[in-house]
Amino acid sequence: MSQDSADELNGRFTALQIAGEEIKNQNQLQTMSILELKAGMLTISANSYGIKDIASETRDLIRLSYEAITDIRDNTNVMVKPIQQMAADIAEVKRNTNGLSKSNIMTGDLLINNKDAYTTWGVNMGDGFIEAIYAPLPMKDVIENKSRLQDGKRVIIENRKVDERDLTLTFTLKGVSPSDYIAKYKAFLDEITKGNLQSKFRN
Repeated sequence: MSQDSADELNGRFTALQIAGEEIKNQNQLQTMSILELKAGMLTISANSYGIKDIASETRDLIRLSYEAITDIRDNTNVMVKPIQQMAADIAEVKRNTNGLSKSNIMTGDLLINNKDAYTTWGVNMGDGFIEAIYAPLPMKDVIENKSRLQDGKRVIIENRKVDERDLTLTFTLKGVSPSDYIAKYKAFLDEITKGNLQSKFRN
């Protein structure tokens, strides 16, 4: 074998060795790539399971929401009829009381000398008026006798009589203007100071 042939073979062996190392390196890189790809596939699989769980939870939430809405609708339907009936009752009461006014309510409550106090003077019964009328009546003192001929004191309690009493009545007087109020006030004073006062009232 000549020197040139030996050198050529040596060069080929060196090239073959370098190629082998390169193939080895490529195999290692491919192995690492396969391992990384496998790990990525496992991550994707895990995420897929997570997405599946989220979808299931979302489906359950939608179902529960629909059931809640259905319950609310059913309960609302149950309440609609009573509410409508209440509205009808209120409307009827409003219609029945529409023609009533405060003056109509107070008219006839109090008569003074056979005159309607409200329509004549704008007067109606004030606070405690009826209570003062119905207060217990005072009784006259019992008859007592302390005779020197008898022991103690003799008290006669039979057939007791009602005594006089002072009565304070409160009136409320209203006018549509200051001048109207003063005119009604003076007219009312003239009426009750005539000396003869008769009054009737509605309980």
